[in-house]
This record gives sequence, structure tokens and C-alpha cells, in this order.
Amino acid sequence: MGWIIVFGLYNYRKEYRSYDPSWTTFGTACYSGFHKLGWGLVCAWITFACQNGYGGFINKFLSWSVFVPLARMTYMAYLVHFGVIWTTYFSISYAMELTNIAFAYDYLGLSMVIYGIGYLGTLSLEMPFVNLERMIIKGLVQLSNFLVQACSNFSL
Repeated sequence: MGWIIVFGLYNYRKEYRSYDPSWTTFGTACYSGFHKLGWGLVCAWITFACQNGYGGFINKFLSWSVFVPLARMTYMAYLVHFGVIWTTYFSISYAMELTNIAFAYDYLGLSMVIYGIGYLGTLSLEMPFVNLERMIIKGLVQLSNFLVQACSNFSL
């Protein structure tokens, strides 16, 4: 339902924006002003529904274990992307050609570099801390179980 609400009018608005007189200025302003809010509410509803057990096949798909390493690598790529892009574009000493091919070439090259750094950063920075966290949690669970057992054996 949310997809229909958000994208239902998009193609219509995109193709017929300047040709269709049935869209009033008010309708255009409402759509332009609220379609991003609608998208955010749909994403929030999907998150809420999946968290509370109402997600169905969407929850099964989004909970697929393949996405866990991709999410970690994507987050690391998010952390480093601005520095890589900034360094790349501010170190250019010539006038760039602004064509679709040049943008595609830059996009693909920067994506490979950013995700390569993201992969290395995930392996070298995040994974050791994930393993350390697992060891600490395992130790705390064992300590908790020991204390519960010790307290259950203690009687007044």
C-alpha cells in the first residue's frame, strides 16, 4: 500500500507535468511537499511492522543473513566516502569534461575504491571489535549463569 501511495503518481507527474492542466498549483505543491514525507512514513511503517512481527515475507527477506556483512561494509563505505570523493575531486589539476560517460566512469571508479576501502576497514576495524564484543557478552552470560546458580544453592 505504501509503495502505491508514494510511487502511484510519480510517473504520471514526471511525464505529464507540463502538459496536463488538470493538476492545479495546489495539487502540485501538495505532491511536491509531501511525497518525501510519505516515503519516510512508509519506511517507518515497514520497520515497525517487521519489528513487531507483522512484516511477513518482507521481514523474511530483510532479515536474510546475507545482508549482515553487506550492511557492515556499506556502513564503513558511508563513513569513508566523503573523504575519498573530496580527495579525488580536489586533487584534479585539469578541467573536467562534464559528459555522461565521464560521470559514469568517475562513479564506477569511485564506487570500487570506496567499497574496497570499506571492505578493508570492515575487516581491520569493525570485525575485531565484533569478536571482542562477542567474547565479553559470552563471559557476562557465563558469569550471570554462575551467579544465578550460586544464589540458588545459597539458603538461609
